[in-house]
Amino acid sequence: MPAFTNASNVRAYAGVMAINAQDDRWNAGPLGSNIRAASAFLEKRTGRQFELQLATTKTFTTNGEAFISLPGLRSASSATRNASTITADTDYWLIPDNQQTGVYIGMQFRPFGHAADYRSRADWFDRNLDRYRGLVGSEPNDLTITGDWGYVDYPEELVHVTNVLAAWFTRRPDSLLGGVSVTAGGTEVDMGALPAEVRLFIDGWKIGNQIVGVG
Repeated sequence: MPAFTNASNVRAYAGVMAINAQDDRWNAGPLGSNIRAASAFLEKRTGRQFELQLATTKTFTTNGEAFISLPGLRSASSATRNASTITADTDYWLIPDNQQTGVYIGMQFRPFGHAADYRSRADWFDRNLDRYRGLVGSEPNDLTITGDWGYVDYPEELVHVTNVLAAWFTRRPDSLLGGVSVTAGGTEVDMGALPAEVRLFIDGWKIGNQIVGVG
């Protein structure tokens, strides 16, 4: 499981200077679990892959669309569609994320018309698609990409929001019954919703199919 920060950073963010012997939630073990949970949560809710994976093959289903989302591709060493090799900047184009962080979050295929145009598919004649010009869709798992995924250096915003979410997970047990935590001074803290920083990060970094069309 990925971990985008460490226990020391979370404790520093939460202002925990010493660990209470009667409350070990801030120890490396429990806090490490919360960090991994927070990291996985952020990847799932944004649809992105931040964790670095080298020379890894991933499989996707295009559904015949002209564009599909990718979780975060640094570079592609090879790609195939319906078992036929496709070439970058000829058969497909990689689309960078809005933040221009060096990863690609989409792949767009040849932009010629729609499924009835032979130029839209590199394997048009191999698969006899000229006989089925109304064909829309694809076989399952028709696209494979081998390459490097994720980030070498995690974005600072990701590290910060992981600190926030891991600290929230750690303090959250105090409010399980009523959604409210009470400080030592008697102040009530609403913990019924995700922290604003987390929600803003998810809104800003979430990916999905933004271009609709048939390739």
